[in-house]
Amino acid sequence: MEIRYNYDIIAHHTRDRHNYRYTTVTEHLCPKHRAVMEWSPERFLQQAAAIHEDVEHYIRRILEKTRYQDQANKICSGILNFARKVGPDRLAAACRLADSYGKYSFREIQDILQNKSEAIDLPEEPADMPEHENIRGKEYYK
Repeated sequence: MEIRYNYDIIAHHTRDRHNYRYTTVTEHLCPKHRAVMEWSPERFLQQAAAIHEDVEHYIRRILEKTRYQDQANKICSGILNFARKVGPDRLAAACRLADSYGKYSFREIQDILQNKSEAIDLPEEPADMPEHENIRGKEYYK
C-alpha cells in the first residue's frame, strides 16, 4: 500500500490480509508509544535494581505472579514512576512493607505511600520456642 501526497510517496506499507490483525511500523510511532513497544521484563528489572534491591525483588515478584504480560508491564511502570515522585528510599521501604504482607500490586504501593505507612517498622521474626518439659509440641497431638 502506498500513501501519496501531491504525487509523492510519503509512506509505503505491506498489507496484511489476515482479518482482525494490525500491522504497526515502529518508526511511524510517536516516541511515547515507541517506548511502550520496547518494554521488557529485563528493562524493568534493570531500572528497579538501579533504585534499590528491595524494589528489584518486588518487581521480580510482580512479573512472576501476574498472568498477563501487558498488565505486569503497566504495574511495573507505575511502581517505578513512584521513585521520581516520592524518592527511592520511600519506594524501597514501601516495597519492603508490601512484600512482608505478600501483596503485589500497584494499588498496594500507592496506598502505602499515600498513608505514609512505609515508616512503620516491620514485625521481627518470632523467636524460636524454648525447650521446656511443659511444652508438648505438634508430636503430642498425633
